[in-house]
Amino acid sequence: MHSDPIFVFMASKGLSDKLRKKVKGKICFKVIRGSEHKLWLIDIDSKKVIPDTSKDADTIFNIQDDDMVCFSKGQTNLRTLFMRKKLVIEGDFANAIRFTSDLLPKMPLL
Repeated sequence: MHSDPIFVFMASKGLSDKLRKKVKGKICFKVIRGSEHKLWLIDIDSKKVIPDTSKDADTIFNIQDDDMVCFSKGQTNLRTLFMRKKLVIEGDFANAIRFTSDLLPKMPLL
């Protein structure tokens, strides 16, 4: 997946204080590319990014791989993707709208 480096980088860099203050619980990204998908769980409380699980996620984002890359670069936002039906949100919707691209660590190059 093209978006894997975003989550790998986040896991190595750690979660920002800004993210931990703004978003609560566990956020899962189900990143879809064609018929394949990959799960990434961002556990705010334990400050971890865990691949291949959505266990106990409070909010799940179903998003296309390329849209995730654009979101991480700040070229779009989750609200726009949701309104264009390119994003499906399951679970805690209030928590979902607090998650913005500025909460992601800045990638050197993608």
